[in-house]
Amino acid sequence: MLEALGGRDRWAAIASLYIQAVHTEPHLDRPYRSEIWRDVGTRRVRIVQQGTRDGEPFHSVRLLVGDDAWSVRDGVAQPMSDVAREALFHWDAHLYYAALQTLARGGPGVEVRVGGDGGLVLYRGGVLVGRFILDDHHRPVEYVTPTADGEGESVVRYTEWAETEGYVYPVVSRPSTGAVFRAEAWQPSERPSAASFSPDAVRSSND
Repeated sequence: MLEALGGRDRWAAIASLYIQAVHTEPHLDRPYRSEIWRDVGTRRVRIVQQGTRDGEPFHSVRLLVGDDAWSVRDGVAQPMSDVAREALFHWDAHLYYAALQTLARGGPGVEVRVGGDGGLVLYRGGVLVGRFILDDHHRPVEYVTPTADGEGESVVRYTEWAETEGYVYPVVSRPSTGAVFRAEAWQPSERPSAASFSPDAVRSSND
């Protein structure tokens, strides 16, 4: 699978990722845009989303740094609630790109099994990270992760692919919620992101 996506060495070396994307969701009347800066494999993420909801413009920023998470709205930074923070932690722990990095790097505690459906099942420290269902080209056509409560599964289907700097990545992601995520820019780097992950800096940039 890693060879079909650009090679083990490449995914082992990835350190950060910048994405611009357009989202459509069943409950919203129009798409919205996002920018995401992240250090892959560590808790450093900055998510900026903007668009129109119910006829009103919105602009939101979420930050995840280590054990802390903030939301910035209208220039005001506030710590996330425990529920929102844990949901973001869960999303980050099972991220598709971080799973590929983990698979490529291997190491103590990383285990890969073949599932009953022929998919590759990734564990880290005995904890299930996710399951990759492959197509005929050995690309993950689906990525299946446990829900936060551990009682169900979340499924994301990948339906279009592209290549940047040797990395093969999904352009279109379709979660089981009915949403569609289309990447318009996808920039990997072998260095940590130069973006600011400080809530004060983000707040000042929005003033």
